[in-house]
Amino acid sequence: MLLTGILLAVGVVIALGGLSLIMMVEIGRPDEWVLRLRNGRLIDAGQGMALVKMPWDRIVRFTAAMQRVSFVAHALTCESLSVSIEGFVLWSVSAKEDGPFTAFTKLGIVDTREVSALDKNQKHLLQRAQYRAFQQLLCAAVQRHTSKYTLDGLLTDQDTYVARLNEEISGLTDHMGVHIEGLQILQVQPR
Repeated sequence: MLLTGILLAVGVVIALGGLSLIMMVEIGRPDEWVLRLRNGRLIDAGQGMALVKMPWDRIVRFTAAMQRVSFVAHALTCESLSVSIEGFVLWSVSAKEDGPFTAFTKLGIVDTREVSALDKNQKHLLQRAQYRAFQQLLCAAVQRHTSKYTLDGLLTDQDTYVARLNEEISGLTDHMGVHIEGLQILQVQPR
């Protein structure tokens, strides 16, 4: 039986003497991370995985789709000229080791099982406050990085600027369980 987009949970009851133990078999969709937590620790994680949930386990689900965070940073060049830099970062939850658990605990990722009916169409992993914090992290990195460049360098050699900024931002986000998929600068304007 194929149930597209619906959580598949099958209950299994095991009777041991006078004690009944109810376990659930849960199967995640291919486009979502499924984490099994026990006592606040990660037991296992994967995309689209099937698992047996014991009564004391917590199951967390969130989208595996690539995410976009846009930003507009106001910065100073090395010549102390004010510029406005508009861009965006594409990121996803890192599949390395316990990247999904780290991202869930450090970023406050939205568990799709706890999203209200009004927010069911939400595809972004971050709530508004966390999204804003991510934007501010990006803006701070852009401001620091921009101070190493002249205005002419920003306008004529954006490939080098973007490559080095991407390295810097990736270094900041690695410890958050996040992988930077891409960084784009849309516009650099003197202010």
